[in-house]
Amino acid sequence: MLETLKHLINMCIFSTSNGLYYSELNNLNQIKAIIEPDNFFNNDYTTLFKFENIIYTSCVINFDFKKIKNNQDIVFVFPFKYLSAINSSKCYVSDVTNNVLLYDISKQKIIDTIFKPDDYRISVHHLLYYNNKLFISTSKGLYVYNNNKDKTIYLSGKEVQKVEITEQQVYILSEDKIYNYPQLQIVFNGEAYQVITIKDVLKWHQNYFIASEEGLVLVDNQWKAVYHYGRKNGLISNVINDIYAIDSTLILATDKGVSFTQMKNLFTHYPEITTPSLQFIVTNNDTIYWKNQKQLSFNTLTHDIYFYILCSNFNPLTKVKYQYKLNESEWINFDNSPLHFSSLSGGNYVLQIRATTDEKHFYRTTHN
Repeated sequence: MLETLKHLINMCIFSTSNGLYYSELNNLNQIKAIIEPDNFFNNDYTTLFKFENIIYTSCVINFDFKKIKNNQDIVFVFPFKYLSAINSSKCYVSDVTNNVLLYDISKQKIIDTIFKPDDYRISVHHLLYYNNKLFISTSKGLYVYNNNKDKTIYLSGKEVQKVEITEQQVYILSEDKIYNYPQLQIVFNGEAYQVITIKDVLKWHQNYFIASEEGLVLVDNQWKAVYHYGRKNGLISNVINDIYAIDSTLILATDKGVSFTQMKNLFTHYPEITTPSLQFIVTNNDTIYWKNQKQLSFNTLTHDIYFYILCSNFNPLTKVKYQYKLNESEWINFDNSPLHFSSLSGGNYVLQIRATTDEKHFYRTTHN
């Protein structure tokens, strides 16, 4: 299982549940080992980041600090679960008992204890040191420490997957929601789009990509979902643990391996809905099954007309919105449950119906 990935000069580094690997950017299909997999035990590398051109990673089953040279690159392997660098000589680490410790890299020694869980059910998910603050993401909330070890708890009792920095803005990824920090305003609610567990977020130009265990979600700069990508779009898995953009290439770390594509392939889609079609009409005195007739006629005894419309939606994260236009009227929103007209005056009418999921691309049908 791919845990995370990072870019270093002309290569991409992958940490996995058994080994550490890299791939040249000009040939992402060919992956080579930096640390070979273990044939008997899984060497789970849970953290991966670059600091001052050194690759930092962690493997909790290691007993000692390791320094590995891969081509021109240096890899530091720490015998811990998660870590975040402060500078070239110190970093924060978490151990198997979910203690968060201050570690001296040069001395290879623990020099202080920062966080010790007071509840055995608390597990550490991620560490991030940013702007003189340590963010500890846990199963029971977000713990934030300053350099004086003063503690503030956010989202107490909630599962916090990680904290991400995007263009100097701090975002908290908690369960199916993304919060800004420190305001704690919900900027994205995955519940509205059938996203249960958010794993990562990345900004690219005027859009955001949200990695989740339910696929990849593209949202606009207002955090409104535009499109959902999954296995039906070529992903090898819907479970995405990490996401990274290098130039115009998007790379995803999934539980089944690496998926990558050019950005242009992600912005040339249209909402996957069908043209709305009229299935049948029910009136106060008749039921009419639609079979491609060009015109409909009703007698003077017809008072209520119900139009039952079908528009298939293949994107589970979006909702189909309907509008109708009668003769030269403005487009009017309606809920398809069904479209109802009552006591229309005698005469000729042209009914147009259109559907959309993004209010940009409309699919239209016309009936007389």
